[in-house]
Order: sequence, then C-alpha cells, then structure tokens
Amino acid sequence: MRALTAYQSPPQIYPIDNAMWHRGIFGVDTAVIDDPSTEGFETQIISNNEIRIRSGIGMIQGRFFDVRPNTYDTVNIQNGTQGQSRIDLIVCRYTHDNDTQQDDTAWVVIQGTPAESDPVAPAYTEGDLNAGDTVADMPMFQVLINGITLESVTPVFDLAPVSRETRQMFADAGYPIE
Repeated sequence: MRALTAYQSPPQIYPIDNAMWHRGIFGVDTAVIDDPSTEGFETQIISNNEIRIRSGIGMIQGRFFDVRPNTYDTVNIQNGTQGQSRIDLIVCRYTHDNDTQQDDTAWVVIQGTPAESDPVAPAYTEGDLNAGDTVADMPMFQVLINGITLESVTPVFDLAPVSRETRQMFADAGYPIE
C-alpha cells in the first residue's frame, strides 16, 4: 500500500494514479469532457490538406490532454487520389518513453487506403497504458476524402458530461467549471 497524497520525497504520484482518480470521477475510461469553457474539439476545414481542431479537453485511459481555450491545433492531411475515396483517422496518440519516463500526446493522422467505392477507416493502436503498453490511440475524427476534395470531418469520440456534483466540487475548491 502507498500513501498517494501524503508529502513524500521523492513524489509518489504517477500518471497511473491520476488515471484511476479521473476514471472514478467521470465514470468512463476514454472520452471528451463536456466542458462549456471549450469548443469541444470542434473542427474547421481550412483546405483540402488542412484541418483546425479548436479547444477541448479529453481523457485517454484516465490521462488528460487538451487544446487550450481560444487556441487551435492544425492537422495536415495527405492529398487524395482522383477518382477514389479514402477515410483517414485523426487520433490522439498517447506515448510513454520507458527510458526517460516521459509521457506525451500528439495528433496523428492514420491514412486510410484509397478505394473506388466504400472506403474503410484504418486500424489504430488500441494499447493498454495500465498494462505497460507505450502507445495508445484514441480515435477522434474520421476524415472523408472524395477524390482530391476533403469532404467531411466527423467526430467519433464519446462525450462525458460533467455532473452537477463535480462542478460544485471544483467551484468549492476555487476552480469553477463554467
């Protein structure tokens, strides 16, 4: 047994500890948090090769990632093929480096296979971070490319509502969730 929140040297709280707490609060393992102070990862097609992902907060296996309010990230999509369709997948990729013990997240585009009809979304790395896997993907968007035109970006994530009790708990702690 360990005392997680006690003062100790060196510090004893690790991502897996926070992940347990976060899953308990939200009641889900992986989802986008329904936080009205963000844009919920709303997307905007800028060109046939560029998508903007607006602010939001998500959780992959209990570990948080975000795009800060009033900002956006840019994701680039490879050109389509004339006369064929393709479905790309934009994922939040969580990585853990065993050598440095550092964790990170990044948007990754997994390119699908062009097809004359009925394209399918590509496979992604499911990974189990609690079991020691070093990579886990959370599918966020399917991107439909029709010929050379980036036609649509469709969210594929689950949404986790923030309960009234959780909102009150954060407000009482001095960190209101608007």
